[in-house]
Amino acid sequence: MINDFDKFGDSKGAYLYFKELEQYINKSNLKEVDESTYEKYKHCLAKIQFIAINYFDNWSEVVGLIKNYFDALYDLKYYNFWDKLKINLISLPGWQDRDKAKEELKKTLLECNRAIINKNKYQNINLPSTVSGWLKDYNANLGLGAVDKLARAQYFVNGENIKILNNEDREKIKILFEIYEKIKAPSSTSAGNEDDVVMIVNRQPIVFTEGNVEGISQDVFNIIKSIKTDEIVEDNQNKDYYNKLSPEQEKKLKELEEIAEQFASGTLERRAVEEEIRKLGN
Repeated sequence: MINDFDKFGDSKGAYLYFKELEQYINKSNLKEVDESTYEKYKHCLAKIQFIAINYFDNWSEVVGLIKNYFDALYDLKYYNFWDKLKINLISLPGWQDRDKAKEELKKTLLECNRAIINKNKYQNINLPSTVSGWLKDYNANLGLGAVDKLARAQYFVNGENIKILNNEDREKIKILFEIYEKIKAPSSTSAGNEDDVVMIVNRQPIVFTEGNVEGISQDVFNIIKSIKTDEIVEDNQNKDYYNKLSPEQEKKLKELEEIAEQFASGTLERRAVEEEIRKLGN
């Protein structure tokens, strides 16, 4: 079940399953009856929550998940944590709110004692095994500021602790460092801004995202350009602002969802279409 949620990116299905499993665990008093089985269920629950993370808008839940079960995300074969987390950050009202959330997440990672490497496999008693241990090693070698790709690549080649890892464990550490670097970058800077900006440069459609420029196909650009969203309307009773989709926009939304399914998860084309879906729904 969890593998299917992961493979097909079924966040909604994962969320519904999470609520049912959480309710079962809480009602069964499993912790008091069999603590070992309880911990296994909690680990499964954490994997499901990672998949459904976009359905959790309470940052304390996101922070708690990272603090207590960061290692669970490595059990998800198709999962891209940053792509998911980015959506949560974009949903925050402003850059200051995003920067505050990122600072809290960075602090959580730096203090996270979840083991991600089994150092018993290696003949090195000083090898870091936890999230915090590896980030300390990373910061000791590369500093606390922004780290360019070349310096990171050299660290992966020459780092004393990195060199002895097998390929599987090196990939785990690489994922951790990539997440850490993205969380370090303030959203108020071009390198850390999560919003994708589509533009034309020298007649070539491109996307400016997180400080990088990437080309997109003309077909995807034409789809994006054709979208028009309604103006925000004010409700005089409660002063809330909302968008109301017209029948034409509902049709466009369905078309976009079908187009998004044609691209693999995480590809630039799919991210561009998903960004327009998000804007259409706001």
